[in-house]
Amino acid sequence: MAHLLWLADVLRASGLKVLEHPGWKTRFARNRDGSESPMRPRVVIAHHTASFWTTPDSTVTNLLVNGRVDLPGPLCHLGLNRDGTYIVIAGGKANHAGPGSWMDANESVEAIGIEGYNYGNGAPFPSREPWPQVQLDAYDRGVAALLSHLNRDERFLCAHREWATPPGRKPDPSGIDMHAMRRRVAYLLEDEMVLREGPGVVNAVKVVQAALNKQGNAGVTVDGVFGPRTTDAVKTYQSSAGVPATGVVDGVTLALLVRYVPA
Repeated sequence: MAHLLWLADVLRASGLKVLEHPGWKTRFARNRDGSESPMRPRVVIAHHTASFWTTPDSTVTNLLVNGRVDLPGPLCHLGLNRDGTYIVIAGGKANHAGPGSWMDANESVEAIGIEGYNYGNGAPFPSREPWPQVQLDAYDRGVAALLSHLNRDERFLCAHREWATPPGRKPDPSGIDMHAMRRRVAYLLEDEMVLREGPGVVNAVKVVQAALNKQGNAGVTVDGVFGPRTTDAVKTYQSSAGVPATGVVDGVTLALLVRYVPA
């Protein structure tokens, strides 16, 4: 059967921290008749675990591996804990998607599931558990690595809430702006982590220019050309954001410009 035996290697190659849960390469969820269906991944689905921040990571991982009374495990392919470490849970089919569709996928075997360790919504925070930036950064980088391996672009990333039918069936991952996340993933997929004046990657430069206009009313033409006006706008934004005004869009500047979580 076709398993996703490349998961750990692809994530590590992107510089991410990875732990391999024992037995993940042969772990899969059986069909109702007890048979196994091979994976044929087309999309990546982002989730949150709905587990309390006080719950030990090991307890959450065991749940993802073994499942619940009402739903057998594995419940995802990858877990992502709050320090940005990926835990490889399963190489075969996982029970994470349920009814739904996104792009050209509508079956669980067509979707790689990532469960971010986060409560989602609940006290004592006003509306949700905050997502640590290190976890969000790893979420983006991991998704970009997976989509790159699948030769797919950022459009093939969705939230569980975007996948699920009927609409409103699922809320996760709560607190993450998926439009912003897809923009960041698009940038990562360009394989260009630093942008400066001169020839550059057109789509990535357009993302930056649009963000400059949205965040600081820069009035920059969104043409994909990193020229003097864009450089000046970057410097102005960096000064207002309290970071060195270099005019170079590095990872810090990009993270400020293209936000994951609404303020």
